[in-house]
Amino acid sequence: MYRLTVLMIEVEQPEGLSSRKLMVEGAKQNVLTAYSGDEGLELFAKNDIHVVVIHSKLTNPGAKEVVEKIRQKSRDIPIIGLSPNDADMGPVTMTISSFEPNKLVEVVKEYARQMLGR
Repeated sequence: MYRLTVLMIEVEQPEGLSSRKLMVEGAKQNVLTAYSGDEGLELFAKNDIHVVVIHSKLTNPGAKEVVEKIRQKSRDIPIIGLSPNDADMGPVTMTISSFEPNKLVEVVKEYARQMLGR
């Protein structure tokens, strides 16, 4: 079975990232995690990423800058912004409340259906 690779970029809050990561993995997707924008960009460059999930509170570089750099390399990749307050993260595909992990899983599953033709 083919799985999407989801890159999750978030500030280091293992309890929050772990629950979201576990939920997406539970939806039968591969998850790579990064705790900084630089680490996320490095993982993006070195791996075949299908969906990016990025938190608005990311710093050094910030979420908006990371999104813009990813968009320079891939205009079509879905980028899901996680934000507790609809922060401006640049050209994301959509923004979801960071407090709605079930919604995140639904969206990732929908992208999997679209990309994998199911």
